[in-house]
Amino acid sequence: MTNEISSSSLPGNSFVGQDLNTKTLRSRYTRNFFVNAAWSFIIITLLGFTPEYIGMMVNPTGPQAHWFSHFHGALMSLWLLLFLVQAILARKGNLQFHKQLGLWSMGFGAVMWIAMIIAIIRPRIQYPGPVADERSSVLLIALHGLIFFGLFFTWGMLVRKKSSSHKRLMVLASIAVMQGSVDRLGWFLPWTQAAFFVRFVHLDLLLLTPLILYDLFTIERVHKITIIGGALIIAGQLAELVAEGTPTWQKAVFATFQPFVDPTVEVKLTDEQLAPLLGTYYGGPDWHATISREAGKLYFKFSNGPTLEMIAVSDHETSMTMTPWRVSFVKDNNGRVLKIINTQPDVAWELNKMSE
Repeated sequence: MTNEISSSSLPGNSFVGQDLNTKTLRSRYTRNFFVNAAWSFIIITLLGFTPEYIGMMVNPTGPQAHWFSHFHGALMSLWLLLFLVQAILARKGNLQFHKQLGLWSMGFGAVMWIAMIIAIIRPRIQYPGPVADERSSVLLIALHGLIFFGLFFTWGMLVRKKSSSHKRLMVLASIAVMQGSVDRLGWFLPWTQAAFFVRFVHLDLLLLTPLILYDLFTIERVHKITIIGGALIIAGQLAELVAEGTPTWQKAVFATFQPFVDPTVEVKLTDEQLAPLLGTYYGGPDWHATISREAGKLYFKFSNGPTLEMIAVSDHETSMTMTPWRVSFVKDNNGRVLKIINTQPDVAWELNKMSE
C-alpha cells in the first residue's frame, strides 16, 4: 500500500485549482485580446459588406457603387489589416518592426482621414438635396467617425511610447469607423430597423464592451483611456440621437453645403418631349419602375416603393424633388428611349424600357 497522498486530497486544493483555471482563462483572453479584436473588426466588415459586393457582381445593371466609395472602402480595409499586423507584431514581441510600421501608419492615417472628409463632402456637392434631406442622418454617423478617428488616432500617435494607452487608443480609433459595418449586419442583429439608437447599442456591445472586460481582467479596473474614450463615443452617440431628424440639424446641413452647389433649375418640356419618357422600365422580376404624368407633374414609382415627384432639368434628364436622385434617359437616333440610368450620391443602376 502506497504512502503517497494525492495532491487533490490536500485541504483547499480545489480552490487552488479553480484559481489556476481562472488565471489561465484570463491569460488566454488578455494575451491575444488585441489580435482577436483586430480579427473581429475584419470579420464584422466582411459580413457587413460582402452581400453588397456580391449583389453588384451578380447584377451588373443593378446598383453599382461610385468609384470613390470603392477607394474609400479599400482604405478602410487596409487600416484594419494594418491594425491586425501591428497587433500580431506586438504579440510576438517584434517591437522594432512594429515601431517602423507605426511611423508609416502615421501618413496612412492622415490619408484615410482626408478620404473620409472627401467621402462626406463629394456627394453633397455633386448631388445636392432638399432642406429635409434624408442623408442628414447618415451625415451624423460619418461625422462621428471622422471626428473620433482623427482624435483617437492622433492621440494614440502622441502617446505611442506608453504602450497601455497607445494600444487602447488604436482600438478606439478602429471602433470609431466601424458603425457602417455594424449597421449592415441587420440581417443578423435584432431590431436594427426598430430605432436609430439600436445601431449604437449593437456597436457598443460588440466592440466597446470587450475592451472594458479586457481592462477588468488585466488591471482589475477600467483604464482611464477606456473611460475617456468610451465616454466620448457614447456622448457623440447621444448627440446624434438629439440631432437626428430635427429641422434645426437639416437646415444647418443645407446651409453649410448650399453655397457650393448649383441650384437645380426646372425646364418645362412640351407634351411631345415628355411622351417618350413615360412608361415602365424593367431590371428584373422585382426590379422595375414606372414614370407617369398626372396634373402636369412627373412621378417616379420604383417597384413597391413610394411615389416620388420629379422635375425635368433637360430634355433627357430629370431630378427628384425630395431626394438627391437623377434619372438620365438614353435614346436611340430616332429619339426612342432605350433605358434610364439612375444616379444617386454613391450608387448608379440601369433599367431598360419595356416595349410598348
